[in-house]
Amino acid sequence: MEDKQRSELVGQGALWQDRLVAKLLHEVQLGKQSAWYPYIRALPKSVPSALESFTASEALEVQFPAPVAAIQAHADKMATSWQACRPDAIYGADPKTYRWAHLCVMSRTFGDAAPGG
Repeated sequence: MEDKQRSELVGQGALWQDRLVAKLLHEVQLGKQSAWYPYIRALPKSVPSALESFTASEALEVQFPAPVAAIQAHADKMATSWQACRPDAIYGADPKTYRWAHLCVMSRTFGDAAPGG
């Protein structure tokens, strides 16, 4: 599948990071055949993220409204982002694998992508 087609499958109006997540998942799926295999093997199995460390019940125990809102907004954003992707665009990644790829991308890139991503 061509990159342009895959970008369209990621989701209507997909953000640059979502397209990069799809590319990472593609390279992961290629395994040892990927030119990026050594880099992918060096990626952490989990990426620490304050917003990812709370379960839904733990988030309810937070007493300050701003962090509660941030935690919920992040969870909603991740769910929406994953649901917006066609399964073949992200190689059938489940929500946990998609979150891992997203956190890897966001922990290693900057949010000021060039026009057109």
